[in-house]
Amino acid sequence: MFLVAVMLSSGQAEQASAPDMVPLEAPVIYPSSGLLGDLTLTEAIRLAVANNLGAKVEKLQENIEDARIQGRKAEFHPAFSISGLYESIEKPQNTREFVATQSTLNPRTSRIFEEENNRFNTALKGKTPLGTEYEFAVELNTLRNTLNIDRPPSLYYPEYESFAGLRLTQPLLRDFGPSVQYAGLRVAQVDRNLATLAWRLKVSQVVAAVAKNYYDLAFSAGDTVIKRQNIQRARELEDQSRKRVERGVGSLIDVQQASVAASVREEDLISAEYNQKEKANLLLRDLVADLNVEAIPRVNVSHRLTASVPSLTRTGLLQQAYANRVEYLQARQQLEKQDIKITFAKNQLLPRVDLIGSLGANGLNRSGGSALGDAFEATTPAWSIGLSVTIPLGNQQAKAQMKEVRTEKEQMLLSFKQLEIDMALQVDTAASRIETSQRRLATTRNSISSAQATLEAEVKRLEQGVGVSFNILEAQREVAGAESRELAARADLNKALIDLWLSTGTLLERFGIVLEEGDGVIGKMPK
Repeated sequence: MFLVAVMLSSGQAEQASAPDMVPLEAPVIYPSSGLLGDLTLTEAIRLAVANNLGAKVEKLQENIEDARIQGRKAEFHPAFSISGLYESIEKPQNTREFVATQSTLNPRTSRIFEEENNRFNTALKGKTPLGTEYEFAVELNTLRNTLNIDRPPSLYYPEYESFAGLRLTQPLLRDFGPSVQYAGLRVAQVDRNLATLAWRLKVSQVVAAVAKNYYDLAFSAGDTVIKRQNIQRARELEDQSRKRVERGVGSLIDVQQASVAASVREEDLISAEYNQKEKANLLLRDLVADLNVEAIPRVNVSHRLTASVPSLTRTGLLQQAYANRVEYLQARQQLEKQDIKITFAKNQLLPRVDLIGSLGANGLNRSGGSALGDAFEATTPAWSIGLSVTIPLGNQQAKAQMKEVRTEKEQMLLSFKQLEIDMALQVDTAASRIETSQRRLATTRNSISSAQATLEAEVKRLEQGVGVSFNILEAQREVAGAESRELAARADLNKALIDLWLSTGTLLERFGIVLEEGDGVIGKMPK
């Protein structure tokens, strides 16, 4: 499970009080039927972050990477081993062995040398970050053979032979040092960081999608209201025209024109209501973890589509993107991961030169305990030291691996450069879209003022008996169209701001969202 803390950032809302923190310990699931109230943007984001399955999938990847890290660390944990072996061997003796065993003097022996042995081994073995492979071993062998079956010449039957000591293998070139031994662990740690960044990116994408769908629904709901008001205007004009006809100062065609206009506007309302339902379902998709298709809840939003646009500086915005953009941070982590692979591949080009050594003591006695006691007393020490050299002819596998990882890094560097270009263009596009939306908003406001002035003038002309209802209907249509365009410009401005914060990697910060891996809370956010 993951928790998300959503907190109010300073300066994001006027006179905002401290957030009331509510633990987010489980998905927030609304009833499968009924009304989701007047849903604020804060509530919509809260529901989406709590219930979004895609974000949960990305979060679980962190657990997978944690398990891989533990697996890599376990490579350096010691292991205890124990083994037992029984062997029965019959071997024909050559002339030298036949004479050495005195078979010619001993009628009980023949040209066959027989052995029956029990071999027992226990060891503590492992590897260090330097690549040193160590083994603390204790061995005990029970030996029965053609030589020791008779006494003399043997001292014991069976013979208990033992060894206790340390064996080491230390790489000197290939596989030497922490930079090589920790390569897999460091790659796993980078993958863990990448998983966290992927989760952050997914949450950002979810928040952006919810915010945009919320603004689209706010526009659709507002547009529906505008179209209802426009129908009401036509019906009122129809009633006024009918009354003028009854007084003998109007024309029946004015009544018919108003009636037709109302019917046409009702068709527009039907389309607007369908569009509102469609936008509501798009928003609802990200808000619920389960859904009953037979009782889909209704979604209402409470937002006036207001937006505060900060002063924009392309250079400053791009610097924010370099510091916060998840994709940029991911690309840098990928380069770091590739450098680890290159370091490892470079080491694998070296020949294998291993220093091999052992230090211990042997024991021999009539019982296992006595033989082990002899070994631990170290009265008969044994040691060895030497070198093992392995030089692959051509070393084509290591060379191919080196070429592969270096070429992959070249690809990453080119992709990194392309990402920088894309980020700069995305920031510029988002900033330009904001500027365009602001200009559209100013223009639509002027259009509303002009259309309302025209409508008022036509109403006065009709009242003075020099105007016609057709002109009023056209003026009403212009007012409604300008109001819809102004509302659309507001929605587009809000969505452009979302794109800007997304392109700079500051979307979560702008909404006061803090992602935490431990306990988390979700509180008030700016509306």
